[in-house]
Amino acid sequence: MRNLIRNIKFNIKKSLVEMKPIILTYHSIHSGNLPFPIWTQLDYLYFEQHLQFLSSNFSCISLESLQKQIQDGNFEPYSVVVTFDDGYHNNFFNAYPLLLKYKIPATIFVTAGLVDTDEYTWSDKIAAILSLLDNVTVKLKDVDVKVESVQDRAVAYRMIVNRFKALHPNEITASIKSMMNYFGIGEENLKTPLLKSCFGHLDWDEILIMRDSGLIEIGSHGMSHSILARLSDKEAKTEILQSKNTIETKLAHFGPVKFFAYPNGGENDFTRAHRNLLIESNYQGVLTTRINRVDQGSDCFELPRVCIGDECSVNYLRYLMCQ
Repeated sequence: MRNLIRNIKFNIKKSLVEMKPIILTYHSIHSGNLPFPIWTQLDYLYFEQHLQFLSSNFSCISLESLQKQIQDGNFEPYSVVVTFDDGYHNNFFNAYPLLLKYKIPATIFVTAGLVDTDEYTWSDKIAAILSLLDNVTVKLKDVDVKVESVQDRAVAYRMIVNRFKALHPNEITASIKSMMNYFGIGEENLKTPLLKSCFGHLDWDEILIMRDSGLIEIGSHGMSHSILARLSDKEAKTEILQSKNTIETKLAHFGPVKFFAYPNGGENDFTRAHRNLLIESNYQGVLTTRINRVDQGSDCFELPRVCIGDECSVNYLRYLMCQ
């Protein structure tokens, strides 16, 4: 009865709200016990509930279809686009079968330099390190962070990642190495089955299978998941061009890479120069993490999205879709 009432309320509100298109952003779809809550890690069961809800109430379209609607200035009512950032291995094993089941197209933005490797993004490496720590204190420049519980790990993760986002990738690498040395953690310690299932990346064979289905588009998320605004102009150009060339070489018979998603993608994470370079590199569209719906005034090279976090139940998704 409670669900019936929720659905009635949702349908009433849906009919009253101007439902402009919305782009949803997912990351990792996990099916095991997490070492601690991490906002990019959504439970498999939650994800299926999301897809059931979306397929029943909205028109789930491809990113390319949405781009065409923007260019034509004519939106299909209740349009939703599903995207994934980073290119996690579990996108293939957990998300892809469900996307096939519900016939929902999606774009996966892969970190090209991490495909077919056993490396993690730098933020996931911090999460992996923290999962191995217990009853210790992590010393940052301005604060000491105690790690004595699951909740402590979650707090420490957010604090460290937020501070590191302001750094150049070389500084991040050096800081992580220093942390690992201090706590006596080796690279091999970070490659447990659980951590690999959460933080590992796709390989090219998996990407080819998904791309060959016709349901999955592959976009670029850079080479190393570096925030472009923290890089030199030359480094940013390499992230943009090399990632495109790498993906196009591996997926040669599928044609050009059309879309790029900024790593992190917030207001201070890219510049006008990056936008211009992406246009010159023949991308057709670029996605940010600015929170908004798409409308007729949207710029295809600065598209907004709504990020889905680890605590997003289907009831919260229902709420988001009518805002």
